[in-house]
Amino acid sequence: MVISRDAIYWHFPHYSNHGMQSPGGAIRSGRYKLLEYFENGTVQLFDLQTDPGEQNDLSKKQPEVARKLRLKLQKWRDEVGAVGMELNPNQSMGRVVEKDKQ
Repeated sequence: MVISRDAIYWHFPHYSNHGMQSPGGAIRSGRYKLLEYFENGTVQLFDLQTDPGEQNDLSKKQPEVARKLRLKLQKWRDEVGAVGMELNPNQSMGRVVEKDKQ
């Protein structure tokens, strides 16, 4: 059975327990995969046909492809009602912040 689809989407709005994954999302469409990082608003673009190991970020060399995929990813999140990450007001630089006692 062959499933025909335009793209595959990922939504990962939190930190992983192994510390290697930051909050973000991704889209795989055709030969391209775009990664979006929520913390700093950056993206990475890879051509999986020529770079299956994702070693060569093409986002600066192919900004129009990156822009189109990012817009498609954002539209998908809106369509499915994906929930974003919320900042914890009790956390600062990884440490719990004590609230003022009054």
